[in-house]
Amino acid sequence: MKAAKVTVTLGTLLLMGVLSAWAVSTPLGKAVPRSGNPTVNGTMVTLETTVFSGDSLTTPADGRAVVQLPMGDQVHFGPATSATLHGDRSDLIVGLEQGMVLARTGKGQRISVNALGIRVTPTEAGSYEVAIKGGTVLVAARQGAVEVFGTNGSFVVPSGKVMKFELTTESMAQTKAGVGAKAVAPGAAAAIAIAVSVGVGVPVGWAISDNLADEARDDAIAAAHQACVAAITAASPSASTSGCP
Repeated sequence: MKAAKVTVTLGTLLLMGVLSAWAVSTPLGKAVPRSGNPTVNGTMVTLETTVFSGDSLTTPADGRAVVQLPMGDQVHFGPATSATLHGDRSDLIVGLEQGMVLARTGKGQRISVNALGIRVTPTEAGSYEVAIKGGTVLVAARQGAVEVFGTNGSFVVPSGKVMKFELTTESMAQTKAGVGAKAVAPGAAAAIAIAVSVGVGVPVGWAISDNLADEARDDAIAAAHQACVAAITAASPSASTSGCP
């Protein structure tokens, strides 16, 4: 009887291990290099590469990359950017360590960004950018509002505005001690241990590279063109697709 119990227990543990490994290995999306030599976990990316929860992506000073998610949402990485990806098929959290990212969300997967201990989350479908500049975090709501969370409250950045969030002296000390974006668990938005102060809203594009938005727009145009061609071809394989935008 005891031997049977041990056998069942070991089998259960093995099954749990297999299920756990499968969950960890579930891919988040595809990393695609745009320019320069971006890396995933320190390995140069030259072709489309599958990324998993826990992977880190880094771009050089002349590099850019994009992570394409299964439902059509995207995260664009600007030059000299380092970030870690966490999440699953419904929620993605980008832990931004330096540089800038642009998130296009609303097709089925929510994308949030942790930067210097604050959490940026969209309140509606659209696109937004987050950039780290020294001890400040710049948040640009290009299309649709976003909400920024810190220990002293939350702040809404309206659509079409940029806001600057400055770290207090105490927060800077906490960040240096390791109490920042890297120390925050992916799902622990309420436990962010950092304080922020909000700056004055300024026009979009003031401090964050417009190149990321240009790439996002180009992707949208390309997707629309492909959809048009597919629709015409499905209806009539011999029909001309020259009228597709």
